[in-house]
Parts: sequence; structure tokens; C-alpha cells
Amino acid sequence: MKHWVIAPMESTIPDNLFQNAWQYDKQHGTIAAGWPVHTQHGTIISPAGVPPAVRGQVSPAEQLAHVDSYETFEDFQAHFDDFNEECQLDWGPRAAKIVWEFHREIQIGDKVIARHGLSKILGIGTVTKTAYYDWTQAITRLGISLPVDDADYFHVRPRFIEVSWEHTGEFPIKLAWRRSVQEITSEQFHDVLAKLNLEAAPAPELTPPTPETSQPHSPVTESAAPVPTKPSQDTSRPRMQAPTFSRPMGPRAILPQGSLGTEPRTTSPTMAPSAPTAPAHPNYYIGIDLGTTNSVMGWGTLNPQTNKLEPKVVEINMMIERGGMGKKELLPSCVYFKESSPPIVGEYAKTMIGRQTSRVVKSVKSEMGTPKQYEFDDNTYSASEISSQILTHLAASAKTLFGFVPEDVVITVPASFDSDMRAATVEAARLAGFRTHENDGSPLNILLDEPRAALYDFINRQDKGEIPETLINFHAPKLVLVFDLGGGTLDVSLHRVSYEHHEFRLNIEDLAVSRYTQIGGDDFDQKLADHFFDAYANRLPNNLDEFQMNLLKSNFREYAEQAKIDLSSEIETSKLMGHFDADTVETMIMQTPFENQVFQYDLTLSEYEDIVEPLLANQLTLDSVSQLDTLPACDNIIYPILDVLRKGERKLGTMPQVDAVLLNGGMTKLHPIQKRLEKFFGFAPITAGDADKAVARGAVVYHYDLHRGIKPARILNDTIGIEIAGGRVKPLVEAGTILPLSEPQPIEGLQVSDGAPSLRLPFYLGSRQDTKPPNRRILERNVRFRRPLLKNEPIYLQVQVDERGIMNVEGWPRANPNERFAVSVDSTRAAGAAPEAGSRPAAETSNVQQPRFNAPTHSPAPSGPASAPPPAPASRPSGAVSPRPMSSVPSFRPAAPSEGTTLDVQYEIAEMKKNFSYYMRTYQINRKKTIMDQVIRQRQKISHATNAEEFIGPLLENIPYVNNYGKARVMVLLGDLASKTSDIDRLYDICDAAIALSNPDELGHKHPQVIKTVVRYAVEAIGKTGLPIAESHLINLITRETPIAVRPNAVYSIGKCCHSVNAVEHLKQLIEYGVAADRIAINWAFGKMGSREHEQPLPIGQLESVIHILMEQLRSDAHKDVKRNGIYALGEICDRRDCANDAIAVEKTAEVIAVLEPYHLFRTDGSLTELANLQQERMLKRFAGVSLNMIRGVRLSAEQETSLLTIRNE
Repeated sequence: MKHWVIAPMESTIPDNLFQNAWQYDKQHGTIAAGWPVHTQHGTIISPAGVPPAVRGQVSPAEQLAHVDSYETFEDFQAHFDDFNEECQLDWGPRAAKIVWEFHREIQIGDKVIARHGLSKILGIGTVTKTAYYDWTQAITRLGISLPVDDADYFHVRPRFIEVSWEHTGEFPIKLAWRRSVQEITSEQFHDVLAKLNLEAAPAPELTPPTPETSQPHSPVTESAAPVPTKPSQDTSRPRMQAPTFSRPMGPRAILPQGSLGTEPRTTSPTMAPSAPTAPAHPNYYIGIDLGTTNSVMGWGTLNPQTNKLEPKVVEINMMIERGGMGKKELLPSCVYFKESSPPIVGEYAKTMIGRQTSRVVKSVKSEMGTPKQYEFDDNTYSASEISSQILTHLAASAKTLFGFVPEDVVITVPASFDSDMRAATVEAARLAGFRTHENDGSPLNILLDEPRAALYDFINRQDKGEIPETLINFHAPKLVLVFDLGGGTLDVSLHRVSYEHHEFRLNIEDLAVSRYTQIGGDDFDQKLADHFFDAYANRLPNNLDEFQMNLLKSNFREYAEQAKIDLSSEIETSKLMGHFDADTVETMIMQTPFENQVFQYDLTLSEYEDIVEPLLANQLTLDSVSQLDTLPACDNIIYPILDVLRKGERKLGTMPQVDAVLLNGGMTKLHPIQKRLEKFFGFAPITAGDADKAVARGAVVYHYDLHRGIKPARILNDTIGIEIAGGRVKPLVEAGTILPLSEPQPIEGLQVSDGAPSLRLPFYLGSRQDTKPPNRRILERNVRFRRPLLKNEPIYLQVQVDERGIMNVEGWPRANPNERFAVSVDSTRAAGAAPEAGSRPAAETSNVQQPRFNAPTHSPAPSGPASAPPPAPASRPSGAVSPRPMSSVPSFRPAAPSEGTTLDVQYEIAEMKKNFSYYMRTYQINRKKTIMDQVIRQRQKISHATNAEEFIGPLLENIPYVNNYGKARVMVLLGDLASKTSDIDRLYDICDAAIALSNPDELGHKHPQVIKTVVRYAVEAIGKTGLPIAESHLINLITRETPIAVRPNAVYSIGKCCHSVNAVEHLKQLIEYGVAADRIAINWAFGKMGSREHEQPLPIGQLESVIHILMEQLRSDAHKDVKRNGIYALGEICDRRDCANDAIAVEKTAEVIAVLEPYHLFRTDGSLTELANLQQERMLKRFAGVSLNMIRGVRLSAEQETSLLTIRNE
């Protein structure tokens, strides 16, 4: 049984028609959907509004009327598209899907909710008959008669299902479902019933496990902490006192304030969520993968039918490209510190890496536990504070899902994270508002190693039957090596996994974990980016500044990442087709990173493997384990495997015989990685499941086990030691030690020199007995004493490492135990920070200041006044310009003052969309004109509003959802608003949106009317942004193949945006095959780009050929506008006034003056021919006078200045 929300009619239609339709549905037990196509023998006989040229022709309309004749939705979609285009209608892409679902997916017994708009429910019932087509019934339903006029025709819905209405009335409620026909979940359906206080079918109650109820089965159990037969309630972890549900809980189970859907989230200035929070609810188990590249939040509940845990992934609200809002399961771990604005997290922040590189923090995970500080706007932020922004954003999405912000979560970290790194992660969680301590002040275990999380997910999915046991079964003990390669780190761990069949329980025992290895996808991308850059470097000028060089390298990193993705996609496609051949896999990169200097590269798979070979370490084999300490470097993916195997050998007494290699992390999808591991181990690794989400799902399983009272044991990944005299390292806690330590480990034999006032404590990770690599210093602490110590006075230390892997050290002079000191890991304190002996600080001190964010992170709901300013996405459409200005961006004008009134943005956008829809639905000329006038008036009103800039984001967000007429009008308005804003980000967003709509590669497939409107206005909007980065895109729009309707507009935009010799050369080529409209635009652009008033004008020597072209046109071209703009351009290029820079030599102006003077000296002879052209000739005379004064270096009169400014601003 499925559940559906259906709108009987559009909420925007006349009320009498809506009431007629709904009253008919209630009386006859029906509800309808679909567009009105009435045909007879394949001939359209209705509607009257279909253009006469189309009526009477054979079309696919007959088949469209009877959806059952199609086997697949793809076939139906194809016929729909044909009819839509043939009739020049504007039914959006959703229309076909809506009718298909209505006809083919709604079945007898399904539940239906009838809605009116987004604020009212009219009825709830059960389907009794599936869909059928009835044109006559559709007309009767509206209470109108044949023939149907244009005003009524578009409200006809001739496809019906029959429904037994169980509840009818007008029930006020907030809804978030906008489609005419939309499937919802069972939980959402029951939530509606609950909100309306209507009866619901009984459903199993979700309650937490208690000693009195049977223990739900969980496949994952720690060998170090077996599950009791009847576990007592775990009072050590908080429980949420949330309402008990009498139905299955779902993603939108209980939302506050009677709202169904989402609502905005706000946070306090200290970044802790200010939404109503509650302790962790036992029905929800939540895990967060705080990743280097992407972060993921998982959640799960027990399935009441199977009594098994079902982890899912939360869809995260975030800003996406061009100012829109979207939901994705992967949140890019990027934070953009926009000037005078709260930090922005996610995809929009990622797109700003190329535009505002210095204001974006990415891969902050690699800096956790280090003293690195990030500075923005006179404020400094630690890595923990940056990471807390990501976690806060995830918390906001959890609120939209659950109705509250959970406090009780599990966060994953690399298994090789050291004590400082783990403490920094805990601090980030605390700043984000998550609980990090029990009520009694003791630390709460919220951390989970990522490889173990991946293993949990694999086992849980296999237990549910999603992964077959043919891959690996655990009925006999198996050694499983987890290889977790992400964006910035590599974790390798070895586990013994066994299955106790009689108890239905899996035991996991950790054997070894690799040391911290900072290798990931970023390193692979950097290798390829360096290779690309070297291949391109000889085309670059020698005078690039640091800013330009950084942007250029950022571009090549983007190219490298995309090339890697494309290669993987090619491989997957060929494997699916059954003809994979590594020698034939290749991808082509074609980009323009700098001033139209095209970078084209054909990258093969074998060449890629050669480029990244240093990271693959093909020379290392299993035999290299014995030479581990002598290996020159550990910066490859094989070294951590060798490290784990040697640790496993020491623990087991023999070399581990690995039974299976489980891959995790996005980078393990890469073919060269899988190929290298297969070569190393001699068998193929396991790649089951989605590597990007497995860690978050596994953390959900772990969180569930914690609430069941299972206390997992983890092991120390590497030996912790302390440096002593002579550069030697004394081991404190050996690798493989089970955590937490059962008792503090005493360390004796430490002494100090005579009179020493302090003690230096440098801690190392690694098994070497000295400080040389691969040992690495993880932290250093200095302890001051209240008195100088005596010579050789012994110091006693004891070390404790808790279950989170966080280390605490306590010590005292052996002769005086009262002078104790405690050193806790504080990831924000510099290495030299010194707690005073005897002060006994708390077990976990913190010098972290409260975050200094002036406003909450942008974590908005999809709608509502609290929604954050819209943003822009990682993947750009073909032909889109990446955000990477290689030429200096012009100094942007301050925002133009707005003289109008303040407008309601949401209301105006809704009215605008309604007019767009009405315009395309009518074919009556007078009505179209009326609607067009309304649209024009609204454009003027918005352009002059005091809050005009606030419209940019919503307009960008709605571009995909309006018809072609709407797209064209939106681009016109965005062009107007580009002159209203001084916000560089907004200009980039407008430019990106316009570029996407004017992709040169797609022009051949667009309708001529779309090219004349949507594409043309988009090109004009690009010019109004004035952004130089659009140069390559605009140049691609002035080829022979470009429609003439677009080409001149592209030339005008080149004149407004571009200031390069390269652009001038392309315009010179266009003159050879362009028409008069092109030449008019070219001459204006020559003048605009060649002006001597630019601070750094184009070299005058590079423009001599342009001068000769312009003079020749004035001699031979008969078109008056070509002449006018040619005269203007000669004045700009040959300007010799005091304001001119790099002016033309005076001796070279004589010929130009000789060409212009006849136009200035024009006199009419009184003939009829001369009188007919008098107005145009006077125009040429006026501009010739302006240009001659400029060339002669004469100051312009006020009237001439006005004429010059007028033509410049065209």
C-alpha cells in the first residue's frame, strides 16, 4: 500500500472552478490529474488554444491519452516531449512523471490525501479503482460546456481514479508537498492523521529495549564486552524524554508548531543550536562521519517488523550553486567566511574555493589537534571551531528531520588519530552543542574509529541480507583488513571476526591499527594537477602575481579531480557493458584556465597510473614487512598496510594471513587503488556498498550498541612514548594495548638537571627507540614547578588513555607527592603552555574561547524568512565558467541607491511565477499583452525597490522551475539587479546562471524562440555583471555556428566584460563573416575595450590594425550604425586628451582625422535623398565632432561629454 497527496485542481485557478471540481469529486468519489489532450483518430480537436497550424495534424496525442499503451516511462516521456514541442506548449518536465505515476503506480487500496494549496486538506480516502481517461467527465467536473474556451481549457483534467472518501472537510495544516501528485511515506501519512486528530490504523509501537522485553538482535558485538542476556538500562548515557509514538516513526514524524515539512533553524551566537533540544531519544541512533572532503550524518531506528536496526542517511539542507537551496546526502566539508556575514558550510563554500580562495577553509580535518589558526576579519579560529561549524550545520538538518536537535551522537575519526586530534574532535562536538560528558562530569564516549565503523556497516548489512555471504562468511573466524582511503587520510586496521552461530552473535577483535597517514584523494589530485600545470606552464606570462598563480593552481586541481572522476566513470561504464580494456580507457580535458589559452589534454588510464605511481608504491610487496624500519618514506598507500601486518605479527606471533580486504572511503572506488591492492594481496578486495556513506551508517550501529549497554574495546594504534636524554624515546603505552587502560601506567627513571624550574614533556607516536621518522612528535607540554628541582631528583609519571583514545598524564617529584601536576590534552594550547605544579587542573581543561561568530551558520530550511542567502554547486553545466577570475576583477561600483519601496520578496516572486504560467497558457493576443504589461511593471517595481538585492537569490533559485518565458524575464531582471549590487558573490552567481542558460554546445538543440529570448537575455545579463571570467564563454558564442540572434549580444557583452588583446583578435575574425548587426556591435566593443581612459589600457601598438579596419569601414560600409560606432571607436582608441594613457603618437592621427572630418563637415544640399537621411547624418556629425576633439586632445564640452557617456553605456 502506498500513500499519495493529490491536488484536485491548481490552487491558482478561479475559485468557482476549484469548488466545482472538488464538489464533483466528493459526490462521485473521484479525483483527477493530467493535462487536457482530447483527440479523435490522432487528430487534435481540442483545445481551441492550440495554434491553428497544429490542429488537424497527426500527433502523438492519441497515445498520450492512453498511458497504458507504453511499456516504460522512458517511452512515454519521449512521446510527451515530442507533443510538447510540436504544440509549442510549456508543460514542464514534471508533467509526464505526474501523469505516469497517476496512471501506472496508484493502485487499489492506496491511501489518498486531497489538498488545497499548502495550507488546507480537503479529504482523505482509499483508492477503489485505478486510473482511466474520460474527457466528457472532465468537462462535467468543471461545470462548463463544450466547446471549451482558452480560459477554461487548461484546467481540464481528464484522467480519473475513484476514491472512497473517509474524511472530508477543510482542515487547516501546513504542508510541504508541492507536486500535483506526490507519493509520501506511511509515517508522513499517519502524521497528517495525528495532526488532524483523525483515526489511524494501529501500528506497532516503537519503544526502547528494557529488561522486561525481549532483547532485539544486533549482529555486532565486541568480544571484549559480551552482551548480557538481559542488559540493564544503561543509565550512564542520557535518554531523551520525547513523546511515545503509536505508529512507526519516520523522517518527518513529529514537527513542532503543527508544520509538516521543514522549518528554519536558528543558532545562538556561540554556535550551539538554540532550537529546543532534548537528550538523546532511545528510538533514534545517530552517527556522523566528519570527513576531510565530505561529511555525512546517519540515523537509524529498529524496524518493528524485523526487530533489526535500519540505518539511513540524512539529506542535508545546504546552499548550492547560483543562490539556490538543495538537499544532498554528502555535505562538502568546506566553510566559507564571507566578509561581514556568517560562515557558510557545504557546496556553495566549495564553489568559492576558486573565487575567494583565501576565505574558504577545506580539509580542516587534516589540521585537527594542531596549533594552526585561521584568521578572518580580525578574528582567529582553531580547527575545532571550524569543524564545529560543519557539525552545527549537520545538527540543523537533524532538526528538520526529527523536530529537535539531538544531543547524543557518535562521531567517527580516523583510527590513527592521536590524542590531540581526538580531543580536538570532542571539542568541536561540544561547540556544536552535542553532549561530550556524562551528568557526573565524566567523559562521554562519542568517538568511533572509521575502519571499525565500516566493518559495523558491512556486518549489519550482511545480517539483513543486503550483502551475500558468498563474498565472505564468518561462520569460521576470519582476519579482515579494512582499507579506508578518504580525501585526506588513510586508515588500515586488522580485525579478527567470528560468528557464534548458536547465539547469533558476531565478535570483533581489534588486532592492529596503522599509524597516522595523511594521504588521501587530495594527494592523488595534486599529483595530476602538478602534471597538468607543468604541461601548460610554457603558455603563461612571467609576471603572474601570487593571487593569479594560486587561482590558476586551484583551477588545475579542479581539472585533476574531474579527470579522475571521468576516468572512473568510463571504467564503470565499460565494465557494465562487458568490454573493459584498461588500454582503451581515456578522458579528454578541455578548459581555458587563463586568458583564452586553451588547455587540452588526453589522459589515458595507464598514464594516470604512471603519474600517481609514487603513491601506489608498486615496488613494495608482502616481503617488505621485514624491512619496514629501513624504508625511506611512508608517503604511499602500502606503507600503512605493512605497518599493520607487522603489528599483527607481533601480537599473533606469526604473519597474519588476511582472509578479506574490505574497502571504504570514496577514493577506494578508483580502479588503480583496487588494482594495486589486488596485486599486493593476490585476491580482489571487497567493494560492497557505498563507500561514501558506510562509515556514517556503521556509526549508527555502534551508537545503538552503546545504548544497549555494550562497551566496545578499542586498541591503541601506535606506541606512545616520551623523549628522554640523548634523543631516545621511552615507550609509555605499547601499540595494540586495549583501551581504556585498566589502571594508570607508572613511568620511572625520569630525572631533571639541578635547579630546573620546569619539566619538558615531548610525546611521540611510533615504535622506534629514537625521534627519527616514522616516529612523530604528537605534542609537547612544559610543566612549571613551584620550586626549582634538585639535581637528579626523580620524577614519577603515570599515563592514562581513555576509551576515546585521549591521553592524560599525571606526575610528581618522587620525594614530594603533594607537588602533583596533571597534563591533559588541550588541542588549542601551544606546545609551550605550562600548567603550574600543584594546581591539579581538571582532567580535561580547555582554553578554547567561545566562537566569535556574529550569526549562526547558514543551515536554512527550504523556505521561510529565516532561510539563508542562497548559494551556488560543484558540478557545472557544460560551457559554464568556473569561479576563477584570472584577470583582475574591475573595481566594482557601490550599490546603486534604490528609490522605491520595500517589497515582500516571497509575494512578488509568487505573483511573478503566476504571470509566467498564465502567459504560456493563453493564446489570446490581448490577454498575452495584458500579462506582459504586468510583468514589465513588476520588473520596474522590483528594480527600484529599496530591497532590490534581496530578490537576486530567490530569482536564481527559481530559474529551473519556471517556463521559458519566465526564464527570459528573470534574466532581464537579474541583469537590472546586477547594477544594483556591490556584492561580488552575487555577480558571480548571476553570471554562472546566465552562462548555464547560454551554453554554446546546446544552441543547436534549442527552439529558435528560446534562442531569441532566453539565450539572448542571458548573454546580455553576463555583460551587465562586467566579470572578465566570462571571456572564454562569450568568445565561444561568436562563431560562425552561433545564431545571428545571439551573436551581436555576445559581442556587446565582450565589450563590457573583456579587456584583452585576445578578445580583440576574435572580434577581428568575426568581421570576416559577420553581418551588419555583428559589425555594429564589434565597432562599439572596439571602442569600449580600446579606451585610453582604462587605468591599464590595451597597448596602442596592438590596436593599429583595428584603427585601419575602422577607417576602411568608414570609407566603404554604407550602414549608418556601423559608421556611428566606428567613429566612436576611433575617438576612444586615438584619444589624446590629458586623461588618456598610452596615447597614440600625434603623427599617426593625421589619417584618422582626414577620414573623420568629412562627417563633421557634412552639409545638406536640400535634395529629397539628403533630407531623408538628415537625422542620421546629423547623428554622425555630432559623434565625429566628439571623436575629433578627443583625437586632437581638446577638452569636450558638457554636451559632448553627455554624448560620449551615452554611447559608452549602451
